[in-house]
Amino acid sequence: MTLENADQPAADDCYIDPLPKGCARITIPVDAAPSPRLIVERVEPSYPQGIERSPNIFTPGGGQTVIALHYINTGNAAAATPYIDVRLPAGLGFVSSTDSVPAVACTLQGDVTSGQTLRCAAQSLGITPNHRGHLDLVLQPMLSLPIPSATVIGAVRGNDGLTADDSLADCEATPGQVHCARAVIPVVRPSTCAGLPENEGLYCDGFEE
Repeated sequence: MTLENADQPAADDCYIDPLPKGCARITIPVDAAPSPRLIVERVEPSYPQGIERSPNIFTPGGGQTVIALHYINTGNAAAATPYIDVRLPAGLGFVSSTDSVPAVACTLQGDVTSGQTLRCAAQSLGITPNHRGHLDLVLQPMLSLPIPSATVIGAVRGNDGLTADDSLADCEATPGQVHCARAVIPVVRPSTCAGLPENEGLYCDGFEE
């Protein structure tokens, strides 16, 4: 601005300190642009790495089990389509994801013998403080489940810019990132090896190599 009959500084001089006479200044705080930020929720001692399971062990050829990957939107905008990727070890078969919140639609790659990869697209997750979601997966332990433990890897993100393989490879290469989940689940071998198919019983004894 200029003032008539006044000694007016050049406009550029109004940016210097101390503020020259004839200049005015106002500082207006600006928040970060609205953006979702999805991270894995970790709770001690229930699911310190973000993945809860029930029961706490897998039994080859036993009943179905449930794992839940917990995540949270810590951003300042709704996550329109959260994506959750999960890699299952060989011998652990995907059955359903019916109790997930918000609801999800999952696509499956691979097979039980070599390991399955899941990509699940969830419905919108809001911006209410600590707005949470969980991906519930019903799984069937097969007879070929590795002994003595099975590792499940998960990753959550706010867009589909990465393939499921790339997203999970990132979490495997650098575990502990805020968007990565991991669970090492004990596997108990059957009480007897009798009656198993020939190929399944080859390494049924946990002491064999």
